[in-house]
Amino acid sequence: MERVTVSTRAIGIISVLLLGVYLLFPGDIWWVNDEPKLFSQALWRNAHGQWLGWGINGANGNPYGPIPIMLYQVMLRLTPELIQIAMLKTLLSWAIIFFSLRRLARDLNLNKAFIAIAFLSPLVFLYCRSLWDNVFLVPLSAWFV
Repeated sequence: MERVTVSTRAIGIISVLLLGVYLLFPGDIWWVNDEPKLFSQALWRNAHGQWLGWGINGANGNPYGPIPIMLYQVMLRLTPELIQIAMLKTLLSWAIIFFSLRRLARDLNLNKAFIAIAFLSPLVFLYCRSLWDNVFLVPLSAWFV
């Protein structure tokens, strides 16, 4: 059976088109429970000039790490608009996943078509767009594979 090949340029174009879909309606993300707490902490830390510390407490009362709040602190310094922050976070997550999968395809000599297929996943779509702190694990997991 002959192997179907897709050019790197075609995968890039398809992936960027899918990014456009990811960036549509950036205000249609959930804003419950942890998201307001994360941004409240980021705003408070920006107002008091603090960078280090713990994140919000989880369901068992154990605090999360501070990295998501620190990223939101930086984004809040760039813009106070939550819609723009949602777009920045989506773009950042998408870029990390894209370049991670591209590196994985190169290192393992895989067909690059799986990169575009990965971005068709509804969960990748939701987690790239979400402002929840746990969804940072998706791009970070891809990066460290």
